[in-house]
Amino acid sequence: MFKPEELPQQIADGQYTLTAIVGQGAMAAVYRATAHLDRFDYANLVACHEAAEGASEEERTHHRKQRYELLKARPRAELIELVKRNHLPYPHDGIAAVKVMLPQQKGEDVAQRFEAEWRQLQALNHTNLIQVFGGGSDGRLHWYAMNLVENVIDIDACKAFSVEDKLDMLDQAAAGLSALHERGIIHRDIKPANLLVSREGGKLKTRVMDLGIAKNPNTEGLTMSHHVMGTPYYMSPEQAGSAKRVDVRADVYSLGATLYTLVTGQRPYEGKAMYEVVGHIIRGVPPASPREIAPDLDPNVSALIEAMMAPDIDERLQTMVAVRAAIAAIRGGDRLKIDEALGIGQSGAAARKRATKSKGAKTKSTGNIFSRMFGFGGRKGRR
Repeated sequence: MFKPEELPQQIADGQYTLTAIVGQGAMAAVYRATAHLDRFDYANLVACHEAAEGASEEERTHHRKQRYELLKARPRAELIELVKRNHLPYPHDGIAAVKVMLPQQKGEDVAQRFEAEWRQLQALNHTNLIQVFGGGSDGRLHWYAMNLVENVIDIDACKAFSVEDKLDMLDQAAAGLSALHERGIIHRDIKPANLLVSREGGKLKTRVMDLGIAKNPNTEGLTMSHHVMGTPYYMSPEQAGSAKRVDVRADVYSLGATLYTLVTGQRPYEGKAMYEVVGHIIRGVPPASPREIAPDLDPNVSALIEAMMAPDIDERLQTMVAVRAAIAAIRGGDRLKIDEALGIGQSGAAARKRATKSKGAKTKSTGNIFSRMFGFGGRKGRR
C-alpha cells in the first residue's frame, strides 16, 4: 500500500522512483522522481497523442486503447523516434514530478476528476500549461507524471516585478487558458497561486496549473454538489451564483483579478468574513480602482483590469484572445489600438454602463451561494 511519507519508493510498475516530496495539498502530494526510461511507457504516450483529437471522450478512449494495443508491439526504438518526431514531452533527462492522489481521498467522482485533469493536460501539450507524460491507476493508487519545473519563483515575490514582467506573465497565462478554452474547458479557479512562474534561460515562464475543478464538457456530470467551485476572492459574479453555467468569461474575470493583486499587492475584495467578500462580488460592487492603491500604475493597465473584471459579463473582455490583443496594444503604445482593444472608443459609454449596472445590481443569487458556503441564507429560511 502506498504511504506518502515513505521515500524512496517505486510506483507505476517501476517507471518512477519517488525521491522527495515537493508539496502537498488536501487532495494530492507532488514528488520529485527519478524516471526509469528503460521502463517508460512510450506506447501509451504516443497513443494518447494520436487520440487527442477525438470528437468525444468516449471516442478518444476507444481510439487510445485500440492504438495502444498496436503500438506496444512495435520496437522500442521506433516508439522513441515517434515521440521525438512529434515533439511529445517525456522525461528525457530522467527527472519528473509525480502527483499522487492521497489514499484518504475516496469516491469514484474524485478519482475520475483526477484522471480527467491529467488526460486533458496531456492532450493539450501546451507550453503554458503543465506538460504531462502519462498517468494511471492500479485501482488504489492514482498518479500522473509531469515535467519538473526548476527555479520556481514564489508568486508573492512576483508582486515586486516590473509592470512589463507582470503583463508578460498575464499574456502567457492567457495563452495557456486560450488553449483550454479551445477544447471547451473552463478552468474556474484562476488565482495567483495557480500560476507557476519560473525563470528559464534568463526569461520568465508562466504556466497555468491545477485543473482539478475545471469545467469540461465530458466530465461536467462530476461537479461536486454543495461545494463552491473556485476561490471567492477571485471569482466572477456569475460563478458565485452557479459554477455550472459559466463560460470562458469567468476565467477572464479571474485572470483580471489576479493581475489586480499582482500590481496592487492587495486582493480586489477584502472583508472581515467571507460572506462580506462574496456579497460585494455578487452585487457587482466595483473594487477600488487599481490606481487608487498604486497611483503610479500605467492608466492603460488599470483600464485593462477594469475591462477584464467588469461585473456585467457582456461588458467584459470576451475571450483570452481579446485579453492578449489588449496586452499587445498596451505594450505597443498605440493609443488608437489600445482604445479599440479595451472598448474605450465608445466615449466611455461602456464604462459608464458598467458602473450604472453595478450600482443597481440585484442580489437575488446572494442567498444561493451563502447557503452553500455557510449553511444559511437560502430561500427556505425566509418568510
